[in-house]
Amino acid sequence: MEIVGIRREKALRALRAVGADIREENYNHTDSASHWKTVPDGSVRNGFEVVSPILEGEAGLEQLRVTAALDDAGATADRSCGLHVHIDAHGFSTEECRNI
Repeated sequence: MEIVGIRREKALRALRAVGADIREENYNHTDSASHWKTVPDGSVRNGFEVVSPILEGEAGLEQLRVTAALDDAGATADRSCGLHVHIDAHGFSTEECRNI
């Protein structure tokens, strides 16, 4: 998720305070199964991106609850921000992909 309104350091502190394993990294496309990360994002004016680890099932949805700490810390979104989700569609039929 791309966010503005707070600095990366504040996001790191807020997420660590609620138990998230989060790291500050340079921009990359490396997926992690173990930790969250903040990375710079040139498409976001005065902001950055927070990237979750690979999330699966109910436990993955539960991990998303830590993002409420970003809201509590003052993170916001503006017109330059976006959100994208990657879905592993291996084994899905064409119809199932259309439904997503």
